[in-house]
Amino acid sequence: MAAAAPSPEIDPAIAELRSRGAASIVLVGHSIGGAAAIDYAATHDGVAGIIGLAASDSVFPRLPDDIQESIDRARVLVAQHQGDAVDLFADRAAGYRLGMRTSARNYLSFLAPESQVMLVRAARIRAPLLVVAGSGDGITREYQQRAFGRIPHYALNRFVTVRSDHYHVPDAAEDVMLQWLGDLSPAA
Repeated sequence: MAAAAPSPEIDPAIAELRSRGAASIVLVGHSIGGAAAIDYAATHDGVAGIIGLAASDSVFPRLPDDIQESIDRARVLVAQHQGDAVDLFADRAAGYRLGMRTSARNYLSFLAPESQVMLVRAARIRAPLLVVAGSGDGITREYQQRAFGRIPHYALNRFVTVRSDHYHVPDAAEDVMLQWLGDLSPAA
């Protein structure tokens, strides 16, 4: 695998765990963090497994106006060589309007329609993947199923739906995660 760009959040966390003696690293992320975990595992070696909880990136069938305006503003910043400028951009989660404070480049990498990070990168992961979707998280669940269909085959790959909305998938998935981690342990 070619050298991957460093991750300012994940790389230091993994280095800390390894300095404390961790031999196997499993990445766990919720929502956009799940997409980040998948993206990291697609571009870095040394991950024993990935858990994506309601993992999503660009999932809108039609972009809401405020998100389209934020994407347009982020594109202007990138074109003006200010892609690392941090600003407040529009986002949605489970139908609620949110603000996301991030760089223009990061915002586009997850919310611009052409990014589709999880769909593209899922095909490159080199570790087993557990994807947990919420039964009440329609658009995200459908998107996760499409991404899951692109991953390389590993005996421990699982796609599980739990009774939950987007926000509460981590709580609803606790037993599923513990079982999968137990199954992963002998293989890791």
